Amino acid sequence: MRSRPEGVTDPAGFFSRETPESYFPGGDEAWLKYRNSNLKYPERAINNLVKGTVEIKFQVGPTGKIRDIVVDKSVEMSLDDEGGRVIEILRTGYLLSMGPRR
Repeated sequence: MRSRPEGVTDPAGFFSRETPESYFPGGDEAWLKYRNSNLKYPERAINNLVKGTVEIKFQVGPTGKIRDIVVDKSVEMSLDDEGGRVIEILRTGYLLSMGPRR
């Protein structure tokens, strides 16, 4: 199977996997600050002593917009929902940068 050249988009206008990764504006430190200030550990998970890492997948379009948010690794419904909520905020208020980090 031939891979697409870098920067080619699919018919929906989204980058293929062969393109550079997206990243949070300001880098990893800014991402951690955003995540830590927006993440609220659910009462249900606290009361039931539930912990774990929820993995969320999503696509980033060429303009930095997020779409197709999906829980890829579930832990428990309240944690899954909270992880999705934090990423959903990104969809409405942030654009992710594409290409090499500066």
